[in-house]
Amino acid sequence: MKEDSNHSNRRLAAIMFTDMVGYSQLMQKNEAAALKLLEKQWEIVEPILNEFGGKRIKTIGDAFYTQFHSVLKALNCALAVQRRLSRFNATRHFEKHITLRIGIHLGDVEIRGEDAYGDGVNIAARIEPLAEPGGIAITEDVHRQVVNKVDNSFKPLGKPELKNIHQRFEVYQVILPWQDRRRKKDPNFPAEKNRRRRSRMRGKTPKVAHQKQQSTNRPFIYGALGALVIMAAVFLYKNNMSSLNRGLGRSIAVLPFENMTEQPGSDYFSDGITEDIISALSDINGLRVIARTSILQYKGTNKTVVEIAKEVNVNTILEGSVRRIDNNVRVVAQLIDIETDDHLWANTYDRKLDDIFEVQSDIAMNIANALEAELSTELTAKLTSSSTQNSQAYENYLKGKEQYFTYTEKGYREAIKYHNQALELDPNYALAYAELGNAYAQLYNTTKEVSFKDTGFKSVEKALSINPDLAEAYKARGVLNAYTGQGIKALEDYLKAVDLKPGYSDVIANIGYRYFAFGDLSECYNWQKKAHALNPNHRFNAWYHSIPLFIMNENESAIEILKKDLEKIKDSFEMRGILFYLHANNGDYKKAKSMLDELSKVRSDDKRIFELRGLYHLMQGEHEEGVRMMALASYPTEYSQLLLAQAYFKLKDKNKGEEILKNIEKASQELVDRGSPSYHPFYKLAQVNALRGDYDIALGLLEDAIGNGFRGYAHEDNFISWLVNPIFSEPIRPAYSREIMREDSRFIKLRERLEKIIKRERVEAGFLTKAS
Repeated sequence: MKEDSNHSNRRLAAIMFTDMVGYSQLMQKNEAAALKLLEKQWEIVEPILNEFGGKRIKTIGDAFYTQFHSVLKALNCALAVQRRLSRFNATRHFEKHITLRIGIHLGDVEIRGEDAYGDGVNIAARIEPLAEPGGIAITEDVHRQVVNKVDNSFKPLGKPELKNIHQRFEVYQVILPWQDRRRKKDPNFPAEKNRRRRSRMRGKTPKVAHQKQQSTNRPFIYGALGALVIMAAVFLYKNNMSSLNRGLGRSIAVLPFENMTEQPGSDYFSDGITEDIISALSDINGLRVIARTSILQYKGTNKTVVEIAKEVNVNTILEGSVRRIDNNVRVVAQLIDIETDDHLWANTYDRKLDDIFEVQSDIAMNIANALEAELSTELTAKLTSSSTQNSQAYENYLKGKEQYFTYTEKGYREAIKYHNQALELDPNYALAYAELGNAYAQLYNTTKEVSFKDTGFKSVEKALSINPDLAEAYKARGVLNAYTGQGIKALEDYLKAVDLKPGYSDVIANIGYRYFAFGDLSECYNWQKKAHALNPNHRFNAWYHSIPLFIMNENESAIEILKKDLEKIKDSFEMRGILFYLHANNGDYKKAKSMLDELSKVRSDDKRIFELRGLYHLMQGEHEEGVRMMALASYPTEYSQLLLAQAYFKLKDKNKGEEILKNIEKASQELVDRGSPSYHPFYKLAQVNALRGDYDIALGLLEDAIGNGFRGYAHEDNFISWLVNPIFSEPIRPAYSREIMREDSRFIKLRERLEKIIKRERVEAGFLTKAS
């Protein structure tokens, strides 16, 4: 029977109206680009609408409205759309962002065939412009239906006058999780929300912060590097991919170039060439380039390229050698297909070190045309350009990098010396300024000397004034921001760096760590997984990869990752340490002790083991032995010191216990008063107050901690679950009361809230379906 297109009926429905920000202006500027973005928008949004049962009623240019039978599904759909677009935009140039405003209303609509009419539709369309770019606005009818059914908070926008709508009603902004963490500097951002309740600590409310383009002429070595990178890219992307293992994607490991120079102390030069090739290849999107840290362990190895490729999971290897005599340099390089053992490309370069123009014409210009078919003009220019024209400045830069990678205070100071020498020779050497910023950041973190921080920021800003698109400068500024408590700014800098250099492995790991600090476990997991793939032999990457998995209850996967990497890095403290915490949290102290015994065998001189042994005893109530072990530890974390304070109270040494609490309380309160977005000061203050028996204050602070990203575990270096933390699970004053904070109904409610958050993160990470 054919449906009558004139038939109509009225019903109560949820209407979602969307509009793309900046679409009209883009159409005027670049119609093709605008249409492409519009097509991409629908490609992203349509599957989400279908998932939540949305029915698209009408499309008007870049705007469309969709009908839902459930207002909760409408809101969850809008949240999913904005989350997906937020991730889509995170690593793309701003001109390629897809940013939507979304309005949702629940009201009476008239359905005529495939169209809908009435105030319900008009109101949704009128409130959509009230949403922020990338945001969601809802009416009070929607708010009333969903306020107790979602974890999000809401910001009232008042009762605006809407065109051709006579009644006035409250409109709300939905506080999105990423806005909750990143938009805290907005003075209108609510300081007190459902998800971040005010603390009741001694009547104070902790303050939570809402929180010249350079010449393309280059010395020989840069020309050679550009040539090697370009030739590798050409063969990987154009000529020989059919013979490569497609399961690994486009992937390459650049082995340490063999130093054939007889002069002692010249390894910095060949190592620098290796690193610069890795860095340049990392600019190419879609090419997985194994990081320097994982590669350097193969320096001087007797392993075959096939064995190495298997260990780092790549299908091509670039290897070579460098010989330097006075001002003459020979670079030999060959690109090998691991599947066929064929040489995809090989070349030998004999040049003078400072023969800039000859090398530029002989190498870079001769292959530029071959690149145009595969790489953008911008990337071609980037790969064949240089940050300096001065070969001696470049050598000083390499020496500085070599010293930095010793990761010692002396090494950082030496790095600064060499980078300054490079800048004396070339005052516009942007990379040298960026590396100065890195070195000063590490010195500041080591010494807490404010002048190092200030000089670091100045160095980075100078680098960016010379080259605004220098990924290394954004990375350095991100480190400085992270070390100065500016976590949100740090994340923004790191994302910008990865936008400019997609394979920047160190930054990718840092992004994962930032998301961990914000409590976004699914994002943390995705970034750490990528970092681990790019840098499989790094001492910390399996450890960082496993942390979000443990918190999301994916223990088997985490253990498998750790066991695999322990076969390569047999003396790892971090990997065995987190396995110790896993067993201790599960109450399996026999297995926990076996991890400690293994650590003592492979790292007999590491005093951090005493801290773990102290925790092993303190968690079991063996206070005297716990205190004795902690006294032997070098620098126990503040979280460990809190358990030590509890032990002193149990041993009737109140003065020592209170001294620890006062020190931690002072430092943590200062961070809170400065508006720290981190959960750490809140979680520490919660334990301080719990130890004093101030449960009401402690519970309020725990709620604040959860609102600031606490996900049940103190820290990667103190991975004790709050559910087994003796501070919350033992009577504080057993002589007077058997009261246990963990059994308090308010604690149980917080635990249930956190369980919901973890479940949500498991869904977003793909470990759990929404129906589970």
